This record gives sequence, structure tokens and C-alpha cells, in this order.
Amino acid sequence: MPQRRVINRYARRRCFRAAPAERTSPMPFSAPKHQPPGVQPWAERKAQYVATRPSPSRIYGRRWQKLRAAYLNTHPLCECGCGHPAQVVHHKRPHHGDSALLYAWDNLQALRKQCHDRITAAAGGGFGNRSRHT
Repeated sequence: MPQRRVINRYARRRCFRAAPAERTSPMPFSAPKHQPPGVQPWAERKAQYVATRPSPSRIYGRRWQKLRAAYLNTHPLCECGCGHPAQVVHHKRPHHGDSALLYAWDNLQALRKQCHDRITAAAGGGFGNRSRHT
């Protein structure tokens, strides 16, 4: 009777493995992403935006924080008519960086957050609405 050769199942798998030198490939794991000419990568676009945009801390500085606190103290309830406590001070006419409109007391309105978001979305073109401000 011929002798049966016994091979360990783990040893059998080792026979089919490639050597480490053969497994390494000069190809990267993913193909390079091709973009049309003139398109900047996301990181460069963000850096350029951050460098050129007006800083919120420059617009809404300490003077605005004091004005906002004073307005909320004198108008504690939401002025849209819902009667909830006010949380946000809203500009009735958008200031677009104009300090005369930014700090004008009669241009302010105390609102709660939900009412402010609803008014801003309707006026600013949110939720598919056309923008009413130019």
C-alpha cells in the first residue's frame, strides 16, 4: 500500500503566498484624481476663502456684544408675537458690514432662535425661496 503524504493545511497555504518583494507595487492604492484646468484643491480654496473673508470677530466685536446684551435686557420677549423669551438680536435691514446699520438701535429686533431662522430663511433665499435682499 502506498504511503499517503500528509500536508498540514497551513503549510499548504504558505506555498501559494508571494514573496514580500513581489507583493510591493510602485502603484499607489488609488488612481490620481483628474480635475479640469483651473480647479483648485479643496484645501487651497478654503485657505483662500479664510484669508479674504471679513472676520466675524472684526464685525461682531465687543461693541456688538454690549449692544446685543443691552437690547436683550430691554426687550426680553420675542418681538414676532410668539411671546417666548428672546435669544437672538436680529437686524431688520441687513447691514452688509455697514457700521451705521450694524449698531442702529431702531434696526434691531429681539427674536427667539426658531423665529430668527424662519425670518432669515424667508428673506435670505433659504429653503428654495427667492432672495428679497440685494
